[in-house]
Amino acid sequence: MRVDIDCSRRLEALRIDDATRAILRQIKPIVAQNIDSVVEAAFRQMLQYPDAAKAYAGMKIEDAKNSQRHHWLDDMFPATFSDEQLSHGIEIFRRRQKQGLNFRWYFVFYTTLLDNLIQAILPTYRRKPETLAKAVQALTRIVMFELDLASAAYMDSAVEGATTFIDQAAKAVHGGAGTISSSVENLSVTSNELSASVAEITATMEELSASSSQISEHSTAVADIANVTLANSENGMAAMNLLTGKMDRIHQDSETSLQEILNLGRTSKEIGKIMSMINAIADRTKLIAFNAALEAASAGEAGKRFGVVAAEIRRLADSVTDSTGEIESKVQEIQDSISRLVLNSEKGNRGIAEGMAATTATAERLGELVGAARNTASAAQQISLSTQQQKTAADQVVIALREIMQASSHAARSVSELSDVSQTMIGLSSDLTTLVDDFLDQGKA
Repeated sequence: MRVDIDCSRRLEALRIDDATRAILRQIKPIVAQNIDSVVEAAFRQMLQYPDAAKAYAGMKIEDAKNSQRHHWLDDMFPATFSDEQLSHGIEIFRRRQKQGLNFRWYFVFYTTLLDNLIQAILPTYRRKPETLAKAVQALTRIVMFELDLASAAYMDSAVEGATTFIDQAAKAVHGGAGTISSSVENLSVTSNELSASVAEITATMEELSASSSQISEHSTAVADIANVTLANSENGMAAMNLLTGKMDRIHQDSETSLQEILNLGRTSKEIGKIMSMINAIADRTKLIAFNAALEAASAGEAGKRFGVVAAEIRRLADSVTDSTGEIESKVQEIQDSISRLVLNSEKGNRGIAEGMAATTATAERLGELVGAARNTASAAQQISLSTQQQKTAADQVVIALREIMQASSHAARSVSELSDVSQTMIGLSSDLTTLVDDFLDQGKA
């Protein structure tokens, strides 16, 4: 009797669809990197039981390990699931059955294999809970698919091996059902713990999401303040540039005024020289008038009119001398004022120069402040964007965790149902053993 492969029906029954195949192909590179350690761990766990080790006593363990490696990498994870591949897998199970490997050890082997496959992909998808859940689901389905093939192969061999093997298979099913029952109980506890952990994580992530919302709001406010600070700094920089320009013009005007004052000083000195010349001429004029008066007096009546003219000329010369004295006094006062004005202008010019230097330094510092404000505004914008992305990511994680929590709740219910099924299997296998024993007793009779 040959096993009815009917690949599509088996795949449909275990819900190995296109999405599951895609996940299997996606994680194949990770599995390929870890397949040696995964297979090694599964064989080590199984062969620690004497009955299982005895079944492999007549063959090389490394050959069996290599066969498993090639089977998983070449037959299972490409996810093509052709009839030829499934036939090859069934033949492997047939050979193991003929070597005396009890069916129940497959539960030990594949439970360890599944656990190590999950551990292998966990680091890659730890931060992707939804993808991790799908990957674990896909691995579980193909392991169940392997167990389905093993069961089919063993049942086929059992039919071909007649009643004795049926008894062994019934006992194997009973032991396997007991193992499943124990595993289901452990899985139920783990599932409940997982549900509680996911609930705690979900609550924490919800708090984190709320905190992220507040941080996002605050970072947005900080970004707005930074933008206002940048605008004010740029306005201050513009005002400082305008002030610097005006200070430069004031400095230029001051320099021009100083030059004009100096020119005025030089002009006043020239006026003083001219007044000195006028005084000298007036003195000479008075001397000439005096001599003319003497000559007029010696001339008698004839020189009387000339004497009057000479006296008038002398009076005019005295008047000129008095006027030039007053002018010189005023010119001196002007020169003194000009000297003080020059000193004050030079002092003011130095103050303007210092003011320009201080203004330039302030403008440079303000320019640095504007640059820092611009960097701060840019950083604030980046922080605001990052916090918004963090909030979005946190919300997505919360949604994913809620889905996982729902899935774990469904899994817990499924585990409960599976526990009931395993108990039923134990009862049925016991009944089957009893029936087989009765059948054998009847055959002996």
